[in-house]
Order: sequence, then structure tokens, then C-alpha cells
Amino acid sequence: MRTNLLLSLGVLVLLSGCRMYGGHGSEAATYAQIQEALERYEDRADRLQGDHDAVMAAAAGNAALASAAEATAALVNAQAETLEFHRATVASVSDGSSYRKLNRALGAMVTEQQRIEDQYRRIVAQVQNRPDLNREPESRYTLVPSGLAAVEAGLQGISLRDALAN
Repeated sequence: MRTNLLLSLGVLVLLSGCRMYGGHGSEAATYAQIQEALERYEDRADRLQGDHDAVMAAAAGNAALASAAEATAALVNAQAETLEFHRATVASVSDGSSYRKLNRALGAMVTEQQRIEDQYRRIVAQVQNRPDLNREPESRYTLVPSGLAAVEAGLQGISLRDALAN
């Protein structure tokens, strides 16, 4: 009798879907994170333009930096496209949107930001003449595995301007 009751409760929980995400104010928090992600990315776009100008100036006096100048120009264009994607994503959601829609929007924004940041780090590795860290991802949405993150952690705090100064 007791076994049947426990089995019935277990089946009921499985069939109900028992989803514990979303709700209880998480939509408002996720929407706030989306807004913050857009603001951070807009600031990052301004800094990247300054880094690109610095690389262009350095490339004028050093032919070895010509490929880095081309790469930063392409990155500035990619970042502008990604910024438009971010703005369209923010415009497509509201504070009253569902948790799933907000979560997908935030995930897409963070993934695109990570893709641009990975490209930036590859350019920094190129300028520092560190070909061991300059590797291409397998696909557009590939992120660095946690085991390799420590290897690349040294590049996270180095800007292109810092790499040029070395």
C-alpha cells in the first residue's frame, strides 16, 4: 500500500513537469541583466574603437602589425553588427516578457559578447607574438573549455594598447 502511494506520487511529479525555474521576480532580474549587458557592450564598443585607432597608428610605423590592424578593423565591424543585434534583442523583450524569452535573449547576448571577446583575445595574442594562444574556434558558438581558461586568463586583463606598449 505504502509502495503504491509513493510510486503514484513519483509518477505524478514526473508527469507534472515540475519546473522550478522562472517566476518569483526572476523575470525582472533577468530583464535588468539584459539592460546591463547592453550598456556594458556599448561601453566596450567605444573602447574597441580606441584600441583600433592605437593599432592603426602603431601599424603605420611597424609593418608586422598590419595583420593586427586588419583584424581589429574586422572586429570593429563585427562588434557594430553585434551591437545592432543586442539593441534589436533588447527591443524585442520587455519587463513583462516570459522567463524563457528573457533567458534566451540574455543567453544570446552573452554568447555573442563572448564570441567578440574571444576574437579580441586572439588579436592580443597575435600582437604579443603568442601563437600558442591564437586558435580559431570550431564553430561560432564555441566557448573556451574550463581547463584552458586558466591559460588564457592572463590575456583577459591585457588590452591591445597594453600589448602594443610591450
